[in-house]
Amino acid sequence: MNLLQQAFSHSVPNAIQRFPQSLKLVHWGQSLLYSRNRTIKRWVKQATSTCEGVLLDVGCGDGHYLFQLKKAKAKRVIAMDRNADWLNFLSDFQSKSTIVDGLKVEFRTENLDDDFLAGEKGLDLIFCFSVLPYVKDPGHVFERLSALANPGCTLLVYSPVAFDTILPLYRWMFARFQHYESVQSRKELLSASALTQLALNHGFVLKSAVSTYGFWGKLGHECWSMSTMLLGASSILLRMVGVLSVPITLPMNLVCGFVDRCSETVQGNGWMASFERI
Repeated sequence: MNLLQQAFSHSVPNAIQRFPQSLKLVHWGQSLLYSRNRTIKRWVKQATSTCEGVLLDVGCGDGHYLFQLKKAKAKRVIAMDRNADWLNFLSDFQSKSTIVDGLKVEFRTENLDDDFLAGEKGLDLIFCFSVLPYVKDPGHVFERLSALANPGCTLLVYSPVAFDTILPLYRWMFARFQHYESVQSRKELLSASALTQLALNHGFVLKSAVSTYGFWGKLGHECWSMSTMLLGASSILLRMVGVLSVPITLPMNLVCGFVDRCSETVQGNGWMASFERI
């Protein structure tokens, strides 16, 4: 299993296990290549600047947004995921280095399809980034988060909400090649309005929202994703094609991402929202 195949499966890559500090470089690369990461980080920075209570990261994965909390004012941070490998890695990382200044992140192995974090309550800030399409019942997730949240708790949600594609070759490759979505067994994409209604049904009100991945964002993402699919292929020949394509698709992704950020996205493939528990 090569590096990208390990990433697709949410395994901790061998290189990162050997050199744990390299994870920060991976996070930098993710922010460079994927505009959703930059959008989420801006919202995280704003929300954590005022939160002095209990923070929960739902589906923390490789801890990308936990490392944005280094100077956070929260008195307690809980990170949960169903992937025990990453949680064990992050816990070991924390024992030797610092993730959040002045406190220890509490790592919990939990499944969002279950009654997660039973016995907990009193949350003041919740991150729920790119996890809702991979659960059986998003309504159950909102129900549990509502039960865990204090009145006035901020819930930040990022989710893909559409699969509108531009390039026929990308659609063809997406149906035939291994990639993140195929490995993670995505259940369903809910629209922004459907997600908003689920939140409203469970005691949250929408404060603000933005769409991401408009035309240019989709174009750049599709070009770069085709390269990553080739790089993660089992065939050596296809991997070589992937390597040769990177000098073209990488700068194209960056330029398209910049144009997309400078453009107004009325309806895109991604959606970032802030809710408040009433």
